[in-house]
Amino acid sequence: MIAIWGANGFIGHHLVRKLIETRTQESVRLFSRNFDGLPTEYPSSFSKYECDFMNPQSYMKKLEDCKTIILLVTGSYARTNLRDMDAELRHSVEPYRQFLETLSQNKNQPEHILYASSGGAIYGTPSEKVPLLESSPCRPSTPYGLGKLLVENMIAEYAQNSPWHYTHLRIANPVGDQGNGLVNAAFRAIRSGERLQLLSAGTSVRDYFDVQELAQAIILLCGRGNHESQIYNIGSGRGLTAMNVIDCVNKVTGQKVPVTIKEDEDSMSYNVLDCGKIEKDIGWKAQNTIETIITNMWHK
Repeated sequence: MIAIWGANGFIGHHLVRKLIETRTQESVRLFSRNFDGLPTEYPSSFSKYECDFMNPQSYMKKLEDCKTIILLVTGSYARTNLRDMDAELRHSVEPYRQFLETLSQNKNQPEHILYASSGGAIYGTPSEKVPLLESSPCRPSTPYGLGKLLVENMIAEYAQNSPWHYTHLRIANPVGDQGNGLVNAAFRAIRSGERLQLLSAGTSVRDYFDVQELAQAIILLCGRGNHESQIYNIGSGRGLTAMNVIDCVNKVTGQKVPVTIKEDEDSMSYNVLDCGKIEKDIGWKAQNTIETIITNMWHK
């Protein structure tokens, strides 16, 4: 049985739909504060629970027979707490500490925990403009990135005295419906006429890939036979500037995104992930180009 915490978030939304398509016979438990926007009908093997991640006592017994727990919960986003580490600790790190502490006292333990971390925020800007390996130094430059790294370290620490192993997913920049990223913001700008603010002249390089392919990677990782704890980069391995993406939106839509350039001293100039390890271990590789992703989103 699989449990998904954060089932109605951006990644969770796509993961649940992919599981419905591919694993209708497998028992899946979905946890979220609410389920607005998700399908109203599920396979009989799926069940939903509305509860608060910050109150683990209220739901922990429902996890006792779950072999795999997927943790997609986040209390902030990349630019939420740029100057407020205390807020990051309260809203993003402390809830995970409480979860892990309560889980460690649970009667039946899971076999595997997958944690959705962040490739960009944890690694920060590398000293050289080359794709980052899982072994690359972690230099988080924001409270968000440091919070993700702290949660990774906590999970690794608890795993030493637990029967379960973990997989940390260092995720690049997933693109898709329901998201709040650059492509969705560009679509909104086209439809509303309001100008889209591009930071650092739109020259920062990022690793954009399809969130549906991310969902497939997570499903494959749930079934990997190796019970050793692992860290995996998940992205395309290809770098694009924000202006590259905007140009692609212009091409696909036949319209021009209204843009305003804004300088930003907090923006990373380059962050692209080397994803050779996950391809070698489970055969996953991002296939869709940014043009294919944008085309599918625009014409949906």
